Amino acid sequence: MQRKGEMLPSEKLLYLFTIMLFSRGKRSLSELAEELDCSVNTVKRKLDELGKFGGGRILSEKDGRKEVYWMEKDNKLKLNLNADGLRELMICKNFLSNIMPESIKKEMNTALLRASEYANEDSFDLNSFAGVGITVSKGRIDYSKFQAQYDALVKAVVAKRVCSITYKNGNTLKTRSIAPVNIIALGGTIYVQGWVIAETGKAVAKYTSPLVLSLHKIAQVQLEKRSWETLPAIDASSFGLLNTGRIKAVVKFTGYVTEYIQDRIWSDDQTIEPCEGGIILTFTSSSKPELISWVLSFGAQAELLEPAELRQELRREAEGMA
Repeated sequence: MQRKGEMLPSEKLLYLFTIMLFSRGKRSLSELAEELDCSVNTVKRKLDELGKFGGGRILSEKDGRKEVYWMEKDNKLKLNLNADGLRELMICKNFLSNIMPESIKKEMNTALLRASEYANEDSFDLNSFAGVGITVSKGRIDYSKFQAQYDALVKAVVAKRVCSITYKNGNTLKTRSIAPVNIIALGGTIYVQGWVIAETGKAVAKYTSPLVLSLHKIAQVQLEKRSWETLPAIDASSFGLLNTGRIKAVVKFTGYVTEYIQDRIWSDDQTIEPCEGGIILTFTSSSKPELISWVLSFGAQAELLEPAELRQELRREAEGMA
């Protein structure tokens, strides 16, 4: 892999142009020199070249004792960003807005609107899609209170770093070393899924099943120096968020819910077959409690056929609800 210090002069100029074009703020010479792995004088010469190159004026001002630089964009410059893709990103953002803290929504809006200025349509107006797409959830959680925990977890997942996570466990706080693998949005709730590991030493999973924590139950996240990149990925091909053991389930559905069941994928290996009065869904679940709760949610329109031992447990749950 080529290092920045080994770039050709033309490659450094292009790299500097990219930095200045997409940089949100103003950059000092020393910051740019570190980015390019070269001297401050070299950066200054490259900035002068960019000013002659076109595409935007390089402006500077004093910020305390240092000189800072930024690019005033040339509106005639087109980067040919795909307008359809930007529209879809805006709509996807809208679908997730009910679980996003306000700060993240603002950052995404700003980034998308800036990118839209370089779209490959002259009359492109991304703001017209700001109200397209909405997700309705019952009992919404205000995630603005958990911005710090969210930011730390994102960093840990991307960098594959172990975290010391303190979370609410009933009425007490519990701290564990966790390798966060996934951040999951489900039913209007954000979860982190990962492996519990030993407090010291090499990052090795202590249990065969991953842990799932609700973001709003996490009080503190501290990144450790340890890496978890040698740990396995977590299988997401079956039904359920928790992992209490894989179960092959067979459920009969009747009445109005059959169309709802047929329209969705419940596990990657599912099969749906017609039967007298309805359909039979065969699929894999990784969570017994979620499977029981899910079947019960359909009332008399669902009957768990297999496994037999779960039929008894489900019957007891149903009787307890009466």
